[in-house]
Amino acid sequence: MLFSPFTSRIPDLPLWSMPMVGGAPRRVGNILVNGATFSPDGTRIAFANSGGVFLANHDGSGVRQLAAVPNCWDIAWSPDGKILRFTQDGPHHWQVAPDGGDLHPFLPSWSAEAGHWTFDGAYYIFAASKDGWSSIWALRESPSFPWLRTVPVRLTSSPINFAGPLPSRDGRFIYVHGGLSERFDVLRFDPASHQFKPLLPGGNINEAAFSPDHQWVLYDNWKQLWRCRPDGSDRRQLAAASSFPNIHDARWSPDSKHILFESMDAAGKGTIYLVSADDDPPQQPLPPGPSRRGPSLSPDGKTIMFSVEEQVGEASPAEPGIYLFDVAQGRSTLVPGSSGLAAARRSPDGRFLAARSEDGTVIKVLDLRTNRWTEAGRGLQIAFPVWSADSVLYFQDLLVPGQPVYRVRPGASPQLVYSFEDILRAGEAIRCMFEGFAPDGTLLVQVSLGGGDVYALTVGPR
Repeated sequence: MLFSPFTSRIPDLPLWSMPMVGGAPRRVGNILVNGATFSPDGTRIAFANSGGVFLANHDGSGVRQLAAVPNCWDIAWSPDGKILRFTQDGPHHWQVAPDGGDLHPFLPSWSAEAGHWTFDGAYYIFAASKDGWSSIWALRESPSFPWLRTVPVRLTSSPINFAGPLPSRDGRFIYVHGGLSERFDVLRFDPASHQFKPLLPGGNINEAAFSPDHQWVLYDNWKQLWRCRPDGSDRRQLAAASSFPNIHDARWSPDSKHILFESMDAAGKGTIYLVSADDDPPQQPLPPGPSRRGPSLSPDGKTIMFSVEEQVGEASPAEPGIYLFDVAQGRSTLVPGSSGLAAARRSPDGRFLAARSEDGTVIKVLDLRTNRWTEAGRGLQIAFPVWSADSVLYFQDLLVPGQPVYRVRPGASPQLVYSFEDILRAGEAIRCMFEGFAPDGTLLVQVSLGGGDVYALTVGPR
């Protein structure tokens, strides 16, 4: 079988193979993948990654590109060996021949993800979103009459989102994963008692932050942005997905009167918006430009900080790194030495800037007085830097057991201060991501309460 160890949350993981009857795993060349599949005869491997779709020998040698389509994943090979189908971020479905010919969109009007053929090649089973639900669909293949256009047939209609269909070899079942919309909530965590307490009634919150004056709570669920009082009263919606898809990284201004947030479109481009905490509609404070991520305001409110990340397989219109946008002058400046860094946060006293590497393994701090970067810590997957009110740096490693939180003081090694190991082992949550502090010193923690199950769908008689 082919697999990739879950070493980070970024795309393009190393590809390995392992015999099913025993034997040691081995690295497949230097191949990095978001998805891979053996050819029907087992002699070749087709794989997809951020740079496109490629073909290689079974040992990873002889790599050649079939399609220069960026940000690809989930690839499948037809049983007759004549067709490869894969997904591009969007999601968009594509088809290409193993020799690189006949590249074209497949089901171009659908929001579909790549699936698998039945063992006899008669049907192609895939997942697609219709009416707000991800369902399983079947498309009758016509190898003898390829010009015949068949219409996909919906196989599931239930309140569970199904995806990742894999037909069994005997044709009796279709294995799927379902209920994959993880249930999130942001809770207060008391380090002394190791107890969680609700932040706001109603739950279903993905990100939350108290205003600097402690009078408001800002929260979102990726589809809507709200603010309210700490007791949940006086709620006001500030933005919604109808105009701002995929809302992320909402941050307060130092005077608690405005909020910066990022909206990411289907193509993965991030746009920064500024909205009043009262009634004013969101506005774009920056001129049009490249994809911009992770916005925040300087302590004096005069500078907007954001990052431009490297786009694999694409020419970026701006050099990757961290930028400072002077609001008065309307000009962006690249922070020297910030190439390869993202998720930047500035300390409340204005002296330091902390950022992590794009692969999430290193966190660095820039002293704005000396303009010198220093490494503050390393990890398997660092979430993002968090500053306390007294400008002490904290960070979390999400892939270490217990998902620990560390504190870093200038000139000292990281010190373990919090761990969620007992909560994770007890099954109360599957992930605890540290987001910041409440005014009373408790931690704000995004808790993932579940991620779905695997189902066997029985194929009924025709």
